[in-house]
Amino acid sequence: MRYPNSPLVLLVFILVDIITITLLAPISTDGSAGSCALMANPPKLTLVHSEALGYEPQVGEQLVIATVYSNDCARPDVPFVGILEVRNSEGITEYLAWQTGILEYHQSIQIGYSWMPEYADTYELRTFIISDLPNPRILSPVSTSDAIIVPSLPNHNTEPVITLERTACLGSCPVYSLVIFEDGTVYYEGPRYVAVTGDIESKIPEADVVALLEKSEEIGYFSLQDSYSAGVTDLPTTITSVTIGNLTKKIIDNYGAPEKLREFEQLIDALANTAQWVDCPDGEPIGFRKGC
Repeated sequence: MRYPNSPLVLLVFILVDIITITLLAPISTDGSAGSCALMANPPKLTLVHSEALGYEPQVGEQLVIATVYSNDCARPDVPFVGILEVRNSEGITEYLAWQTGILEYHQSIQIGYSWMPEYADTYELRTFIISDLPNPRILSPVSTSDAIIVPSLPNHNTEPVITLERTACLGSCPVYSLVIFEDGTVYYEGPRYVAVTGDIESKIPEADVVALLEKSEEIGYFSLQDSYSAGVTDLPTTITSVTIGNLTKKIIDNYGAPEKLREFEQLIDALANTAQWVDCPDGEPIGFRKGC
């Protein structure tokens, strides 16, 4: 977990774990159980500098996670501490922050938390309200939302035509992403459970890029669903995108995708030769081993 070495932060993490294990009924602002709770809206990820249509937040960008805290209880002037937590796809806390204030009767306050993601992943944003840090009482239910962070795109004079990202699972599934350009330039990023971690630039024949684009048309990529999921949280997710001309489509494959999409994902890996970075020289995944 990444957090400052502070007793108060440890206290908050203990509170977060308690809420995770068992969803407790919020305590009312006057101390009784459940009669009147404050409310926290689901967190929303926004960009600091721009929010162009279809743009996805990238690693290393300065982002703001916004939420609204509301007091519809009869008691005015309620002191509060708003907690914001960001968990990665493995359930590990990557970021924790809080803000204090006072909520008057029928007042809503918009709060923004600054965050700069370090890794490409699908994150869970969580926020809730407590009374204070030294003696915390839960004043609101936990509100959640998801946020997808894509790898940062290097300086390149064109947009990528194909991307692939494989996220974490409950075990030791390789976590990495690929960005492929029309001229055959490939950028790899591997943060966890791969033989080679970090960022790597490579090159594949332009004919292989053409073959991938032709394969996407052959399987009807642009007519497939945007997402295939059954709410199975312990399975890895594969996220691909294809750009042809002015058309771009992204597909999230968690469970139940057609076999032709799975074969296309495997073809991207094969032509980009990701095995040279993901697997050990003996051809086996690195898994929980400390090295190859």
